[in-house]
Amino acid sequence: MAQWKRASSIFAPLALLLAVIAAIIYHAEVNKDRADIRSKETLGVRMGSDALRFNLVGMTRTLKYLAGNNTLKRAIEARVGSDSIHLIDDWAAFLVAMGTFDKVRWIDETGRERARVNYTGGKAVIVREQDLQNKEDRYYFSMTSKLQEGEFYLSPLDLNIEHGRIETPCKPIIRLSTPVFDNSGKRRGMVILSYLGRIILDDFMQAARGIGDHVMVVTGDGFWLKGEHAADEWGFMYGRKENMSTRYRDAWTRMLSAEEGQFELAGDLWTFKTVHPRLAVLTRSDSSAAPSLSVQSEEPQGEYLWKVVSHLPKAALAQSEHQRRRRMEVISLFLVVVLAVISWELAAAWTRQKEAEQEERRLAERLSLLMQSLGEGVFGVDRRGLCTFINPAALSFLGFSREEVLNKNAHDLFHQHNEHGRDDRAGECPILTTMKSGDAWHGETFFFRKDGAPLPVFVTASPTRQNAEVIGTVVVFQDVSERRKYEEQLRQSQKMEAVGTLAGGVAHDFNNILTVITGHAHLLQMTVPEEDPSSEDIEKIIAAGERGKKIVEKLRAVSETQSMTPLPIDLETAVVSLGSFLRRLVSENIDIVTIPSGEALTVLAHRTQLEQLLMNIVSNAGDAMPEGGAIAVTTGRAVLKRPLVRANGGSRFAFVSVTDTGEGMDDQTKQRAFDPFFTTKEPDKGMGLGLAVVFGIVKQLNGYVDIESGKGHGTRVTVYLPLVEE
Repeated sequence: MAQWKRASSIFAPLALLLAVIAAIIYHAEVNKDRADIRSKETLGVRMGSDALRFNLVGMTRTLKYLAGNNTLKRAIEARVGSDSIHLIDDWAAFLVAMGTFDKVRWIDETGRERARVNYTGGKAVIVREQDLQNKEDRYYFSMTSKLQEGEFYLSPLDLNIEHGRIETPCKPIIRLSTPVFDNSGKRRGMVILSYLGRIILDDFMQAARGIGDHVMVVTGDGFWLKGEHAADEWGFMYGRKENMSTRYRDAWTRMLSAEEGQFELAGDLWTFKTVHPRLAVLTRSDSSAAPSLSVQSEEPQGEYLWKVVSHLPKAALAQSEHQRRRRMEVISLFLVVVLAVISWELAAAWTRQKEAEQEERRLAERLSLLMQSLGEGVFGVDRRGLCTFINPAALSFLGFSREEVLNKNAHDLFHQHNEHGRDDRAGECPILTTMKSGDAWHGETFFFRKDGAPLPVFVTASPTRQNAEVIGTVVVFQDVSERRKYEEQLRQSQKMEAVGTLAGGVAHDFNNILTVITGHAHLLQMTVPEEDPSSEDIEKIIAAGERGKKIVEKLRAVSETQSMTPLPIDLETAVVSLGSFLRRLVSENIDIVTIPSGEALTVLAHRTQLEQLLMNIVSNAGDAMPEGGAIAVTTGRAVLKRPLVRANGGSRFAFVSVTDTGEGMDDQTKQRAFDPFFTTKEPDKGMGLGLAVVFGIVKQLNGYVDIESGKGHGTRVTVYLPLVEE
């Protein structure tokens, strides 16, 4: 019982301290995640708002030019005749040149369209006189009729109406109009310029694509122009009642009270910014205002507005918090167990006074074992920068012995800021400056191994204190060279995807040309006797065409245009069955041997794909040994622990490895080995598509490919393919 009490008295404060630390860390991480989310939402809303404004900039200048055009003035005076024809011709050329306007028209003072040109499918369409409509009942006609010379009316962004019905498919339109007068000053109707609203909304979505799944554009009345759901959009055109003010009443009320902002309501995150179309159209492209122009709208105050709104629901916000909490719970549970064990051991030591020293040594040994078992490198330095302790993982990473590091200046021994040379300015070292600032530092840097090779690491440096005084720094670091390697492989994959698209297009067009050439050559061969001297030239044309088709097939392999349905296949059986065929791919002075693992290795692939990638790898290996050598083809199982592999939901792989004793590759050549059309061979010896095809096939099969090589040390190419679970 006494031992239990003593164990509890030790465990309770430590557990409390652990809980406090875990809570602090948890809340700090959650707050950082929230801050990142808020910044992303604010940036997306701001960029979307800027895109809306940009599309409206300078519209008044364009309309002012059309309304003041001499051709329009002559047409107004004449009403009919050649002047009207010249007017619509000018307008047609204008619409084609601009490409952003739906139509331009002149409506007379009675509401009758006198001239109209539509922009449809990239062409200007002049509306016939008998198809012109009366727009007397449209709001923009009545509003523009009230304006004086030099004033403009900006309509809401709504759906176009033709012959009294909403045009199908829906066509969003925003209109800018101004009255026109004849030479005597009499009102002669108006000119109306219709801007394609779809361009505005598409540019908006492109600018706000980072938050595109939950960003909205809302009118001042609360109706959606771009909504959370497509069914919500343009409700005011169809007489729907539901809008922002009914669905999100409290949030909408807050957004109407400010120009922009961000707030949380009932756990949801709202971010908004106001766009004033009136101010946008009065802004020149050089951002200078045009105060001599005025714009009217249908609202009593003379303007209307749009709200760009992002709505991130509580569930989305809580997702990252939930993941953080689960991870912290697992770590905390583990530490609680460790604390409980330590507490029990200390209590046992206190109850057995004679065994006190033994218990202390046992605890010290356990702590030392824990330090030695850590996968991360850990070392400590004092205020002079001298290394006071270092764990085996750190020594393994750096290649030093313990004696070579302890009591040596760690910065001078293995730390510099870049991979190209040492930086002796220890006063600027972020690890050492933690002792001056008292704050922890974490980030990526480079250590130098004993052999001089740079080692990219992620470092966390924390100052250590004694009686509130900083006495040194503890450094924990991880080797991130593997992560960088597979980040580079991801970039290579993206590059291959782009090159593959280009190669596919070239292959298609080139194949069409070759088909015509070889087809006509065969037809010509049928009409020319064999003894004719030109028959030999025709055969050369046909042979050249066949060689061209082989190039097309390789281009298609790079572009992944050959669709093959993967099926379960035993990798080992496929490799063994290819043994004799692979023998024929290399010269006789090269020995080739297949070393199977002796176990079933089922993968999802097409046999042709496996044959093609093995042929290309073995052929490349043979080319690297012109004087002869040996090639070994081996198979087996592997467990990959790379972050990218875990992120894709698997780690168990089958592999096939091709090892040669050739001349090998230097680092620069190895980095470009998978680039399409890259080759170290002479121009007539190869096209550089072999390993590019291998990379494309492996990517199709959701696998990975590695190259190990050194100049003068041969090359090993290993392909990893996911194992099919039994």
